[in-house]
Amino acid sequence: TADTPSWQPVREGTGNTDVLKNLGVGVAVGPSSTYSTGYGGSADNFVNFTPGEKGYVGFSVVLADGNDTVAYGWVEVTFQNNDIPGVIHSWAFENTGEPLAVAAIPEPTQNVLLALALAAMAMRRRRS
Repeated sequence: TADTPSWQPVREGTGNTDVLKNLGVGVAVGPSSTYSTGYGGSADNFVNFTPGEKGYVGFSVVLADGNDTVAYGWVEVTFQNNDIPGVIHSWAFENTGEPLAVAAIPEPTQNVLLALALAAMAMRRRRS
């Protein structure tokens, strides 16, 4: 709905002040994960993360694809103390609505693979 934020992190509960989960490698992020239902947060949201060390935040996001597809993904981050901005190291999401394992990189779609194959064939013909 219009009053629900599109991007939501995985939390320990459904409240917007509930703690963010620091997910382990291989944990699936998907429809069975717990997300908040509103905006906001607090300084206590990050107690599961050690300042200066990498961790993983799972998320869901509603895509603007005309179908309101819910995509699932993860972000590898390092949070800091004292409201110092953190660092995003890497991230991925699965745009099919399927769950995605933390630290997994989604496979390219068939269209991407077909485009790469066609490009490779075109380059090969130019060299001949």
